[in-house]
Amino acid sequence: IKERVMINMYSEGLMDLMEMMMILPFVSDTKPKLDNILTKANERYLPVFEKALSGSVYLVGGKLSLADVLLLECTLMLEEKFPAILAEFPNTKAFQGRMSRIPAISRFLQPGSKRKPQPDEHYKKTVMEVFNLTTLNL
Repeated sequence: IKERVMINMYSEGLMDLMEMMMILPFVSDTKPKLDNILTKANERYLPVFEKALSGSVYLVGGKLSLADVLLLECTLMLEEKFPAILAEFPNTKAFQGRMSRIPAISRFLQPGSKRKPQPDEHYKKTVMEVFNLTTLNL
């Protein structure tokens, strides 16, 4: 049960961080949000994962879990906004490399796969139309 709790804890934290990035297309002034994401990633989130990956292949229990997949996706999202963000987190960067070499994940990361790109203006317009929104207060 302890391993499941750890997986859930890591997963929830990663979803919180990814959520901060997913709302960026809906924010008029992204600079304060990006500054906040960078600070939280560097000071709160990445140090936890860096420590957990010290001497371990996966985050919890020596086997692949949802938390590992989310950490990979989160690090990729972070690098799209902050290319050098993992420079101070070598265990996390090495983990990202290992995960990216898993055959199924490697295929998923290739162009033309089902992986969704970062939200853009077209995505924002579609969301606003589908939900009949004129503005968002984020």
